Amino acid sequence: MKHIKQLTLTSIAALALTAVVGVASASAFSTFRAESAPVKLTGTQNQTLTFSTDAGTLSCGGGSLSGELTSTTSSSFEATPSFGGCSYLGVNGLSINTNGCKYRFYASGSADIVCSEGAAIWYSVAGCTVTVPAQTGIQWIGLGNSGAGSGRSVNLSYSVGNLKYMTSGFCTTSGVGSFSNGVLYGGATNVVAKTLKGAPVGFWVA
Repeated sequence: MKHIKQLTLTSIAALALTAVVGVASASAFSTFRAESAPVKLTGTQNQTLTFSTDAGTLSCGGGSLSGELTSTTSSSFEATPSFGGCSYLGVNGLSINTNGCKYRFYASGSADIVCSEGAAIWYSVAGCTVTVPAQTGIQWIGLGNSGAGSGRSVNLSYSVGNLKYMTSGFCTTSGVGSFSNGVLYGGATNVVAKTLKGAPVGFWVA
């Protein structure tokens, strides 16, 4: 059974990394743009997000992003993630502890996980804890536009391989240690912009 699980994770990783190549070759953006600034950015996840590791696969059916853009043009923006409807190792309703960590998205299609010193994203079930630390140069984030005028928004999705993570406690599938083979996939999210008073503002990537 252990070997079957490992084969399944390997297959998922291969599929995700195949998708990564497609996203990378299609990426032609350099700048996030907004009709005015500053604006609040809100992202709504519309597709299940999975994070596959040697210690099992985390699945989150919902989630959101919350950030801001302080100028009308920028090569990147930061947003705080939250996760909902998560399950791991057969346990539903799992809480993901982000500890103030943020995502920094680049218009080029890459991302960073940004955390204060000593902080990290982590979750734990049945004594098995998975920790995702700050890291840079994450490839690739799929980007696209939708809508028109003040209703313009940015769509993003994750097709990421080689994420760094650590396992600790009683993770029987992989044992414990540091790894760099995490696969983050799916999680299509629509990001909209609003003024500080709540009026919609066109937001797009070009």
